Amino acid sequence: MPLQFIVHKVEGKIVQQVLHAIDPHIEVFTIDGLGIGISVPSKVIDRVGDEKILSALDKFDYYDLWSGKQHSSSVKGIRWVSRLLGKL
Repeated sequence: MPLQFIVHKVEGKIVQQVLHAIDPHIEVFTIDGLGIGISVPSKVIDRVGDEKILSALDKFDYYDLWSGKQHSSSVKGIRWVSRLLGKL
């Protein structure tokens, strides 16, 4: 199963650099007004493992679309998820 995330408070180029260093097939795209979308295909997960991807994402504040959980790289909470859920 592919992994999908939304990263907030960082430029897409930075996210793309970090994730493409793991595998260039990881999709990184802008979601207007919400942040940076990330889609990790199953073939990439099978090749590199989900722990490597999650470890790279640990540098950022992100929302895991499959688990419905918010992850923060800092002590402060993120309020952007409520904005996201309000627009769905």
